[in-house]
Amino acid sequence: MKMMIAASLMFAGASAYGNTVEPTPPTQSIAVPRAAPPPVFNPAPVSRATVPVTRVMVRVLLGRETLWAGPLSIGASTARISLNEPVSGTAACEQGPRMAAMRQVEIVINGQPYRSPPMAPYQLTARYSRPVESGGCNTGTRGVSIEQGFSLGGPNPIVAEGDGGFRVEITAP
Repeated sequence: MKMMIAASLMFAGASAYGNTVEPTPPTQSIAVPRAAPPPVFNPAPVSRATVPVTRVMVRVLLGRETLWAGPLSIGASTARISLNEPVSGTAACEQGPRMAAMRQVEIVINGQPYRSPPMAPYQLTARYSRPVESGGCNTGTRGVSIEQGFSLGGPNPIVAEGDGGFRVEITAP
């Protein structure tokens, strides 16, 4: 019987050896901060200037050699020409065609309608790379590039010059 009383007192929260009842601590509620609502952005409307599509003639030169010449339509989007071609006059690469020496010419003209004057509405990026002279196999490259803003207008061609005689000429109608 004594054992039953001790057991019942233990389950009721009283000590089996004393007749004191120890109250259980009150449950604590933890305050969780509420997440702030997302910010509301009311962007100011940006006016997009219209950049008309214009057909231009482009010449890419290295010294007196014309690397590429032809028409490009430029406007608000990107106009791109990219050429990868084997270098003429070199022996065949013994390591296979994947390692053949190639030269690369790339012309990119981006229209930039968000620019306001005095910033140029077009951005020219031109690159030329050629293989290192090494018997027809690609063991490295040498290159030159131009990045320059420009505006169309006037009868004279736009000329962007880089190192080593690399030059891009853009002629508008």
